[in-house]
Amino acid sequence: MEPAELPLLGDGEPRPDLARRWQTIWAFSRPHTVIGTSLSLLGLVVIAVLLQPAPISISFHSLVLFAATWLAALAANVYIVGLNQLTDIALDRINKPDLPLASGAMSRQEALRVVALSAVLALGLGVVLGVWLLATLSISMFVGTVYSLPPLRLKRSFIWAPLCISLVRGPLVNLGLGAHLLAITRFGSAGGDRGLPPGVWLLTLFMSLGALGIGIAKDLPDIEGDRTHAIGNLAVRWGPDWALRVSTALWTAANLATALLGTAILPPLAAMALVLAQLFLGGILIRSASGLQADDRAGIQAHYRLLWRLFHAEYVLVPLVVALGRWRP
Repeated sequence: MEPAELPLLGDGEPRPDLARRWQTIWAFSRPHTVIGTSLSLLGLVVIAVLLQPAPISISFHSLVLFAATWLAALAANVYIVGLNQLTDIALDRINKPDLPLASGAMSRQEALRVVALSAVLALGLGVVLGVWLLATLSISMFVGTVYSLPPLRLKRSFIWAPLCISLVRGPLVNLGLGAHLLAITRFGSAGGDRGLPPGVWLLTLFMSLGALGIGIAKDLPDIEGDRTHAIGNLAVRWGPDWALRVSTALWTAANLATALLGTAILPPLAAMALVLAQLFLGGILIRSASGLQADDRAGIQAHYRLLWRLFHAEYVLVPLVVALGRWRP
């Protein structure tokens, strides 16, 4: 923005466009991950709190705790994705030139402040809200740190990089936040079952395998920059065709394994609905992957966005299936 376009303060000094600044911060937070984190928490609230045999009575205090948990999870999310961008500026100028740091829309100092404040907010809320949340956020942020920062910089490894993503998006988010939600609502304090409900285990299984697929697919559009900066992921080592096959196989395994587990732990009607839904969603993915060419960057990017939409869809699907399991005609 040119100085003449900047709104003026009362003393005539220009001030930054706040709407544009927030838009830059929103882009810096990687919106698809923010949506994923938000849907994961919402899905877990529905499964772990609202769809229990003796559902919790939601009070204003409970809503405040849920909102604070959501804010803490988002802050941890911003810390992880922001730190990754801070360490990848040169790489992103090749792979993702539209990101705020790579494009120059955000300075390194601004990004450092956002990342630092996010870390303080996440850990501070974790301390206040309970040990399960604190442990979940601390371990997730530690994994995100060693993923991005030297000397480990695990994102360079074709094995450890997707495993880091799977660990955070799978067991840490679903089991950790599920246990936290049960703890803050004190479900089972009158002698009921304190174990995690079946829906949480379904989400954990799918997200663990599905996030492995995402962890491999995310590198498909970025081979040029990754090869230049010695990021030895699967797409660089084996080529995009093999990486796409492995990613699709892992995602298909997530669909099939979740369907199989559902038949074991859900009532028959809910299990049937879950199996049909997993087959349908898996078919959408396979159809998308089957028509891709290694040199079709736009197609690969569209396929990666589809993966995230399917990822988000599971956090809607599983609560619906669990609710169906409780339905009595």
